[in-house]
Amino acid sequence: MQRGQPEQQVDYEAWNQALAEYFYGPAAAHRPAYLCVDTDSLRKIAPRLGVAPSEAEESFVQAVRSWMPRRRPFSGFLWAARQWRRQVQTDPTLPPPFVGLLGALVLAASRMHPDPALQIGSHNYYHRLGEVLGLELRQLPDPVTHLWNNLNEWLERNNGAFGQPTAQWHGEWFRHIVRPMSQCLLRQTDREKLPDFFRWAGLPPHEEIDTDSLVASLQRWVRRTTCRFSDQGKAVLRDESLVRRAAAIAGLELRLWDGLSIDVHGRRRATIDLRLKVFDRGYRFQCDLYPRAPDGVPDGPYRKGDHVVELHRLQGLPWFQPLSSDLAHRALEQGLVLTGEACALAFLPGNVIPLGGKSDLGGWLSCDRVNLGETYAVLCRHEHSAAVEEYLQQYAKEGWRRAPGNEGLPPSWNCILDVQVIEIAQRAEVPEALDCLVPLVYPGIQFRGGLKLDTGTWLCGGEPEVIIATAEEIEVTVEVDERQVAHLPFGSGVVDLPGLGLGPGEHEIRAGIRRRRFELRAGRTDRVARSQGMSLGHTFHREGRHLVPVSLFPTPADQQSLAQEGTVAIEGARLWGVPDEPAYWRTSRVVLRGGCRYYVILGRQPGEIAKYTVQCEYPYWFVRQLGLLWGQMTVEVPFNAQWVIGVGPKRRKRLCPIGIPAPAEGTVADIDQLAEWLRWARKGYRAVGGTGAWRDVWETYRAVASALLEDQR
Repeated sequence: MQRGQPEQQVDYEAWNQALAEYFYGPAAAHRPAYLCVDTDSLRKIAPRLGVAPSEAEESFVQAVRSWMPRRRPFSGFLWAARQWRRQVQTDPTLPPPFVGLLGALVLAASRMHPDPALQIGSHNYYHRLGEVLGLELRQLPDPVTHLWNNLNEWLERNNGAFGQPTAQWHGEWFRHIVRPMSQCLLRQTDREKLPDFFRWAGLPPHEEIDTDSLVASLQRWVRRTTCRFSDQGKAVLRDESLVRRAAAIAGLELRLWDGLSIDVHGRRRATIDLRLKVFDRGYRFQCDLYPRAPDGVPDGPYRKGDHVVELHRLQGLPWFQPLSSDLAHRALEQGLVLTGEACALAFLPGNVIPLGGKSDLGGWLSCDRVNLGETYAVLCRHEHSAAVEEYLQQYAKEGWRRAPGNEGLPPSWNCILDVQVIEIAQRAEVPEALDCLVPLVYPGIQFRGGLKLDTGTWLCGGEPEVIIATAEEIEVTVEVDERQVAHLPFGSGVVDLPGLGLGPGEHEIRAGIRRRRFELRAGRTDRVARSQGMSLGHTFHREGRHLVPVSLFPTPADQQSLAQEGTVAIEGARLWGVPDEPAYWRTSRVVLRGGCRYYVILGRQPGEIAKYTVQCEYPYWFVRQLGLLWGQMTVEVPFNAQWVIGVGPKRRKRLCPIGIPAPAEGTVADIDQLAEWLRWARKGYRAVGGTGAWRDVWETYRAVASALLEDQR
């Protein structure tokens, strides 16, 4: 036996089959599949072939070389590829016979580290390839490079059953090198940590973001302690020549990400969300933990040490039933991890926790990062309160306030309410504890919200907001259809499209050198109706104070028919009717969620009042004990609703605005309901949802009610 050869030689076909099963097996189904052949992966595969892990790399190299004659070293692989291309027509699942050869090309790429003693640079690929194949090469033959195309076609032919192709060439590097490099640039252990980056960056699953936009975020993330990449992975992110390739891999992983991550034990891990309810204007709080319940995370027992928790899904919601309340305080202080047989659920501790208000659970729900312009509550430890408030003074909109109490929170925590970050901290480095309060707006033009119909298409009357961001801090002028609409001194900001009065058709928005087109569509119409100046809409007639639909399907309605008193048509997001009709017959749709015995809805004119009760099939005490939502109901209010008053147990009342409330008017809308409206509008409620500005609006209702009561006396 020659020195350096393994004790037991394994032939090439066996290694080829083992590599195909390892990299393109069931675990890779519908996931990005990487042929990441390196020392670590070969050592994991070797026991399947009866080879010692310490001899795995040498055994694989000798097997590849055994198929390489001196005169035409690649002829055996190319002949086998031609035979396979004929056979795969009848058996699409047959693995390619050249997986081993391509794996050897990747193994050479994985060795591309500098060696000063041999005067080898970090990018000298062909020297490393010569070490693997035992040849002196300056370039690979084109037929060998084309085998990557055959591999990708095989994966696509099987519709992702063996994985999604990842060996792509974008013209950045030499085509012979870029594909092997793409397979091993980020090793499996680093790719499994990319979900940590997605959560840190606040990116949702299946999001599509261009490569350039991810580069800056990856370079920023590698400087944070949350980056748990290996030393090699961190070196890739710090290398200007490699980070863009890593960003392309991250973008592909993001498009296929299901929202789960992988923990240190290889288990799929979902998050546990913290729900916060605020009472008595910030004097009292209630904390609950809701484990996420995505597909693939089963119900059943989960352990925390010796304690066993039985988890069951909430009907119609992507969460499990809430955990016991005493776990919430311990989770804030120390974190919480629940482990099952193959999955785990985790609430990771932090010093500053933002909570958003858009949730089916009600209250505020923990999130990874704030978005620009949205409203949040922020929990923070006492020792970080001063730094948080200093940051908010500089970058948040006025109106945020520190909660006057912390009953229901751990003693070392407090809460800041009504936080709305409107500027991006670009000039100074923000402390890592406050990193979650910095919105990550990716360079470019992005749309948010609105009534979206299709890619790049929204409904007229439901236009989105536009977020503008640039990589450099330079002044940017924003134009829509060559009309200047905004000036951004530091290159980032929000543009309000709904306020521009744009009509149907294609439009273009420009911000500096960037531009993006979008389309607005009117409500559903046909050519005949359009030619006659009519629109298709649902027609309603007024009966007293209510609107009654008179059409089952959209029908043509011209302006003449809508000019009749008491007739209105709804087309998409628009309401058509007589402009001077009394306001009290306009309807509002309000969603009432459970938790209260009944609800009172008020309009801005005296006499505009309605009462509703949410029906539930379970007893009230039973639902309260489980912490479930107590039903849900959508109601059509026969006036422009402004406020909802929830009456809960022990007749506790909470006042909340509906949208952006308007000040009260003194004109009486309904004399029969005036006394009832005055009864509810003259009170100063202890629990008022919303900002201080909304409380000021409520004072106008109290003032109108007091004046009318004084007149009656």
